[in-house]
Amino acid sequence: MSNKAKTFEQFINQITVEDAEVINYLVDTIKQELAQAEMVMHWGMPVFRIKGEDIIALAVQKYYYSIYLWTMDWVKKYPKELKSLNLGKGCIRFKKLEQLPEEMFKYIIQQAGKRR
Repeated sequence: MSNKAKTFEQFINQITVEDAEVINYLVDTIKQELAQAEMVMHWGMPVFRIKGEDIIALAVQKYYYSIYLWTMDWVKKYPKELKSLNLGKGCIRFKKLEQLPEEMFKYIIQQAGKRR
């Protein structure tokens, strides 16, 4: 789904209430786990940066949500734990929040933050 939002508020206002609940949960969790990260809008998506470098981006697609990560090297270490997730080369895709276990999401955030 193409989103031309320049602010997070515009982004939230352009998606459904259900999608906004999921994105707000993801944003809140990232802020808790990576307090040093700043959130900016880039490519029409909320992007978290540390020291000016992109770490995590969030998107709402037509049929799923995406979490974009700039490194996925750590994924190879945990194939069993991550087998339930739909993994792309640089992203994690899921249709419902229940498919993304909270502890696993926190771990993913921490790993993304460690690369800085």
